[in-house]
Amino acid sequence: MPYAVHTPDGVWDVDNNFPKLASSAAHLFGKPKVWTESGGRIGYRRQVHVGLSTGEGINAMQIRDRARPRRRWSPAATGAHAGVVHRPGWLPDGHRPSGGAGGLYYPSNSMWMGDEEADRSMTKLGWQLLEHQVDWDYFDEQSLSSVATIADGGFKDLSGQVFRAIVVPSTAVISRTAIERFQAFVKAGGKGDFRGQDSHAGGDKAFKDATDKPDLSSPR
Repeated sequence: MPYAVHTPDGVWDVDNNFPKLASSAAHLFGKPKVWTESGGRIGYRRQVHVGLSTGEGINAMQIRDRARPRRRWSPAATGAHAGVVHRPGWLPDGHRPSGGAGGLYYPSNSMWMGDEEADRSMTKLGWQLLEHQVDWDYFDEQSLSSVATIADGGFKDLSGQVFRAIVVPSTAVISRTAIERFQAFVKAGGKGDFRGQDSHAGGDKAFKDATDKPDLSSPR
């Protein structure tokens, strides 16, 4: 829902930066277009939603305009509506994300185990970063293990974007591969900031292989 974007619920139970899921995936995999069917509101709410969506990386919004009961459909109004919705999509240069972005680790492994604190911590941190005008993309286990490479002092994704800082929310478990990649990332000049509860290192294929708490002092 448009009104839910960047609107905290007070207890961080709802991911209020969900457009970032789509834009982050596109950026990480080098895709220039981020599409969503969400440009259909008319009036003030439309303007607010378009602004929030483009600010979070959405650059291709599908409009859906229809006549309400007792209101005539207006081609002129629809054309103006389309201009407001689609014009911001052409603002980014070549539809490519800018370099020097920060990353917010998406603790999917921990969330699959029912770690609600990981979800709340991630949502809260994302909101706080944007409130301080710090842009970021979600960065998950796949990003660490196979998508991003270590280059130019950080993690480089397939768009050529370099992440020089990764914030890790409270997470109960984290894979050995992730720990090793974070350590290599820091040695290359990146900054890792681990927040919340201590993590346990899990096996890369099953949590039954989880070991003692890893040493996360170096990636901080």
